[in-house]
Amino acid sequence: MVNAWMQTVKKVRDEMPKGTSLKEILVAAKKVYKKPAGLVKKAVKNVKKAVSRKKRRKKRKGKKTKKTKKKRTKKSRKKRK
Repeated sequence: MVNAWMQTVKKVRDEMPKGTSLKEILVAAKKVYKKPAGLVKKAVKNVKKAVSRKKRRKKRKGKKTKKTKKKRTKKSRKKRK
């Protein structure tokens, strides 16, 4: 995948006359350049997934296994007798 910014700079450089400084080319390219919408959406989606994974991990830490539940029930029965 080619960088969209570099493609824009290349197009602007080809359109401008020879001998134009790089600074002038970059200023002109900045006016023309638009960020690709698809890439921004993908980045946002990936960030949302990462955040939701962290939330899920935190919830799982508090869960108790079946063994601990059984042990606690046996102890509570002994105390009752």
